[in-house]
Amino acid sequence: MLNIVEKLRAIERKQRSYSTHVVPPDTTAAPFSESSSLEGRDSTSQQGSFPWQRESSSEAPTPVTRPQPPKLPCLAELTIPELELRRLQRIAIRVVNPIKVGYLGVTKAVVQDIHRRWQKCEVVKIQCDGPAAINMKQTHDELETKTGGLVVWRTGGMAILYRGKGYFARVDNSMVANLKKYQRRKINLMEAIKIRDEDEDRDYSQSEHGEARRDSEKGNIEDEYLDEIDALLEELGPRYDDWIGRKPVPVDGDLLPASVPGYKPPLRMLPYRAKKNLSNMELTVLRRLVKPLPPHFVLGRNRGLQGLASAILKLWQKSELVKIGLKRGVQNTRNQLMAEELERLTGGVLLSRDKFFITLYRGKDFLPTSVAAVLRERESNMRELLLKEDQVRIPAQIGDGQNRTTPVSGSLSESMEMRRQWEAQRSEKDDEMDRNAAVVALKVREQKRLEAKLAAAISKKRRADLQIVKLERSLLLSEHPRDRETITEEERYMFKKLGLRMDAFLLIGRRGVFDGVIENMHLHWKHRELVKLILKEKDKAIALEVAKMLEIESGGILVGVVTTSKGQAIIVYRGKNYQRPAELRPRSLLTKRKALARSKEIQRKKALQLHIEKLEELIMKLRKDYLLADRKKLHHDDDDEMAYSDDLLDSEISSDGSESEAERFRPPEEAGDDEEEEESEWDLESEEDEDD
Repeated sequence: MLNIVEKLRAIERKQRSYSTHVVPPDTTAAPFSESSSLEGRDSTSQQGSFPWQRESSSEAPTPVTRPQPPKLPCLAELTIPELELRRLQRIAIRVVNPIKVGYLGVTKAVVQDIHRRWQKCEVVKIQCDGPAAINMKQTHDELETKTGGLVVWRTGGMAILYRGKGYFARVDNSMVANLKKYQRRKINLMEAIKIRDEDEDRDYSQSEHGEARRDSEKGNIEDEYLDEIDALLEELGPRYDDWIGRKPVPVDGDLLPASVPGYKPPLRMLPYRAKKNLSNMELTVLRRLVKPLPPHFVLGRNRGLQGLASAILKLWQKSELVKIGLKRGVQNTRNQLMAEELERLTGGVLLSRDKFFITLYRGKDFLPTSVAAVLRERESNMRELLLKEDQVRIPAQIGDGQNRTTPVSGSLSESMEMRRQWEAQRSEKDDEMDRNAAVVALKVREQKRLEAKLAAAISKKRRADLQIVKLERSLLLSEHPRDRETITEEERYMFKKLGLRMDAFLLIGRRGVFDGVIENMHLHWKHRELVKLILKEKDKAIALEVAKMLEIESGGILVGVVTTSKGQAIIVYRGKNYQRPAELRPRSLLTKRKALARSKEIQRKKALQLHIEKLEELIMKLRKDYLLADRKKLHHDDDDEMAYSDDLLDSEISSDGSESEAERFRPPEEAGDDEEEEESEWDLESEEDEDD
C-alpha cells in the first residue's frame, strides 16, 4: 500500500512539473478532469487534483468547540501583588531544606515546624509525598487552614507557603483566629468567583444555565450541612489535629473524659405498636445513608468511653446516625470491644463495624432530652402519689388511746400475706408434682415438634422416590448376551496385569454409568484393547454391579475388579471380534443431565432415611421419659412406689403404637401415578427434548 501511495505522489510531482515547464499557458486539459477516462467517477475539483488532497483552510469548516472557562486564581493571587509574588517565589527557590509532609498529612508537628521556620524566613518550602502529593488541592487547603499562611506557588508535590505581612510569632495564637481569617478570605474569594461566573454564564446556553444552577444549589446545601455539623462538633469536644480526611474535622474521642460522674444510660421507650428490631430493608437504607458521611469522632482506646457516650447522646439530638473513625497505627485497638462498650453505654444499635469505622443508630426507642425529662417528672409524681396512698393506709392514733386500722385491701401487705398463706399449705410433694408436670409438658411439646419434622421428612422422601422412578423410566438396561466371547485364565491374568499398569483411565463419578461413559470406553478401544475405569466406592458389591453393567452395555469382557489406592479399578477387554458400533452413545442409558439428577435424588433419599431414623429414636426416647413421669405423678402418694423397668415401658410403648413412626405419618397414596407425575417438581421431558 505504501508503494502505491509513493508512486501516485511521484506521478503527481511529474504532472506538476509538466504543467509548469511543458504545457503552454493556454492548455487547460488535466489528466483527471471530467473529459478523462475516469469520467464516471467523482472528482474533487476541475483542476485535476487527487482525492486525498486536503481542501484549503479557507473552505474547511471550523470545528465548534465549547469555550474553556478561564483558570480561577488562587487566594494568594487575589490578595498579593504580582511583583511581590515573583519576589517570594525567587526567595523560595533558594530554600534548601523543605519540610516533608508524609503519609499522615499536615499533622500538628508539621504545623509547629512551619511556624518555627517562619520566625527566620517569610516563606517555607513544602515537599509532599504519598497521599498528600496525590491530592495537592486538598493539601493546599489544609496548609492554609491549619497554619494561616498562603500558598504562593505550587507544582507537582512541591508548594511554597508564605507567612503573610502581619506575622509576628503567631504560634501562641489559637486555631480559631486562623480559621476565622481563612473563612473571611474564603468568602471574599467565593464572591469574586461568583461575580466571574455570572459574567461567564451569559455566553452559555439555557440548558447549561440550568445545570450550573442545580450544581450551585447542591453546593449551597452541602455548605450549609458542613457549617451546621461543624458548629455542632465544636460544642462536643476538642478536634483531632492530625486529621487528613474530608471536612468537618472530627472530635478526638481519646481527649474526652474516660468517666463522667453520675452517668447513666438514657431513658428509652418504644412508640405504640412499634418493633424495636430493625428489618433488613431498614438496615440496608441506614447503611447506605451513613456510608458517604464523614466521621463525627475518631477513637483509639477500647475502654473508658463514658465521655464519648455522652457526646454521642448530644449528637443524637440532631442526627440519628453516628460514624466513628478508628485511629491508624494505635497499638492494641479492637473494634469489637469498642462497639460493645458503646452499645452498653448508649443503648444504640450497631449498624456496622470494621477496622476503619464504627456506625451506630440511636434506635427507635430513643427519646430526646426534653421528652425524657417530662417522662421522669411524671414518674416521680406517680411515686409521690403512691407514697401518699401508703401513708394513708398506716394505722392512725385516735385521741382516746384506741388504735384504728384502715382496710388493707389492694395493698402490698395483703398480697404478701396471701402468698405466705398459700406457700405454707404446700408441701414438697406438690412442688415435685409441679416440676414433673412442667417436664412432661415440655417433653410433649418437643415430641409434637419432632413429629412434625418427621412428617415433613417422610413427605420429602416420598417425593424423592417418585423422582427416581420417573428418571429410571428412560433407563432400559440391555440383557446379557448368550453367545458372548470368553477368555482363558492365562489371558485374564495377563490382561489384569496390563490394565493395572495403564496410566490412562476413566473416572466414574457421582453420576454413575450413563451414555457418556460407554462412549469414552469405545473411544479408548479405538487405540487400545483394554480400558481401565476407576470407581470411588468402598463397597466391593456395588463395584461389581457397576462392572457387570459396563460389561453388558459396552459389549466387552470384564477382566476383573481390583482395589487400588485410587479406588476400585474395573478392567474391561474389548474382545477379539470387536466392531465399533454405529452409535457410540446407547439410547437406553441416561443422559449426563438426567444421571446427575438421579444421583442427587438418591443422595437426598439416603440422607432423609438417616434423618427419619434419628427422629424416630428421639421420639421413642421422649415417649419413654414422659410415660415414666406420668407414672410418678399418678403414684406420688404411695411410699412403696413400683419401679417400672425399661422393658415394661418398652412393651407399653410398643402396645400403644405398634406401627413405626414412618408408617404413622406416611401420607395416603394418591389415586394414580399420572397425577403424581404432574405434581412433580422436575420437568425432565423438556430436558430430554433439549438433549435430543
